[in-house]
Amino acid sequence: MDYNYSIIKSSTCTLDFTNKKDYINIYFVLSGNAKTLKKESSLTYHAGELFIRRPDMKPLKIEIKNGSIICLEIHTDYFERFYLKNALNMENNFEVHHHIKETFVHTIRCMYEKKYSHADISIIKLVNYLRIFFETFDNYLFRPTLSPLVNQVIEYVNEHYKKPLKLCVVARDIFANESFLSRKFGEEMQMTFSEYLTNIRVFNLSELLVTRGEEGEIWKEFGFVSNRTFLNRFKEIFNMSPREFILHSQVYRSNEDIISDSVYLEILKFVQPDEKIIPEIQ
Repeated sequence: MDYNYSIIKSSTCTLDFTNKKDYINIYFVLSGNAKTLKKESSLTYHAGELFIRRPDMKPLKIEIKNGSIICLEIHTDYFERFYLKNALNMENNFEVHHHIKETFVHTIRCMYEKKYSHADISIIKLVNYLRIFFETFDNYLFRPTLSPLVNQVIEYVNEHYKKPLKLCVVARDIFANESFLSRKFGEEMQMTFSEYLTNIRVFNLSELLVTRGEEGEIWKEFGFVSNRTFLNRFKEIFNMSPREFILHSQVYRSNEDIISDSVYLEILKFVQPDEKIIPEIQ
């Protein structure tokens, strides 16, 4: 998956060049204080707090006092391709902000512990929390579609993706014309209904692969018509077999991709002692 991190340290006001055109940046203050400067206004963030920068925002000027920031960059492709949950169960800004922070910390921890498949799954969760934040609380429409009809289909798939779904069944249940729905879905999502359904199945299934540590006949639980179909779709998305995906969590990455001991110790300060896993998006 296309994401990476960098550490920012400075005692003076600096222009942040870490952001790239097609990336969402999440800045987490590891220690000290960080001040962002925008024209004549400024905001100060303390250790354990985070702030987010979208690709359409101007570069930030950041001043760091007696500390450091870890910046996680996530490619916007993941926001366009996968809409795993809806935002209806998030009640307030504080709640989703809390989950963003918690999942961010978990991601960095998994990277240090070389649990890279866990980190990938955590990134998918983080993407969805960020989407909820942008859509619901920041007035920033970062959803794949504004069509109420297509959003109905998305919510339907998110709830019933394990069943042997067909577009004709969805169209019947939401009282829509199948031909019109097929055309509208393709125009809005830039993929077919079948492609979207497959993406949702594979990414939900991938989490179980890591949790169980074995492939078995997991394809039967997610509505695939055959093991061959499942294997082909999985390889198309992850460029590896399910078995390779499981083993991937044990593969060591190059030194530049490994979280340092000092960063790991800093990030552990923000992990709750009794929190072993990140809560699911309900």
